Amino acid sequence: MIELNKNLKDFNTFGISVYADRFAQFSSIEELQSILNQRNGSDLLILGGGSNLLLTKDFKGLVIKNDIKKFEIKEETTDSVIVESGAGENWHSFVLKCIKKGYGGIENLSLIPGSVGASPMQNIGASPARSSWGRAAAPATAGRPTRPRPPRPRRRTPSPSRP
Repeated sequence: MIELNKNLKDFNTFGISVYADRFAQFSSIEELQSILNQRNGSDLLILGGGSNLLLTKDFKGLVIKNDIKKFEIKEETTDSVIVESGAGENWHSFVLKCIKKGYGGIENLSLIPGSVGASPMQNIGASPARSSWGRAAAPATAGRPTRPRPPRPRRRTPSPSRP
């Protein structure tokens, strides 16, 4: 359902009160297709978590908010896992779900605002701990957080004696 003259204050992390001529949220591909069929050639703004967005004036067009949620284990081995997540899933919630399942590798990327779908476009990929996650697929993103491994024993080598 498309809403008219929608305040976007709750949809951006700056909390700026600006209005969209038309606004709609979608939680499935079918809903998205239906909304886009009603676009009528107007300008389009796609919202994720609203954290990489500074709204300075009303938007004359259609704003759509991605609410596709999903967290599904696609493949799991002893040292890796493939997780499929909806692009509308909150990034921090995604990280917490991985931690709760015991999947390590992205836990240091918690508390980053935004959505899973926006993560390949944000600075999340700049982290040195970046694993092989982040292959974007609309409307979902596949990730490969790894299971934590026990530390390897280190062999101590005697230091050479000094004269």
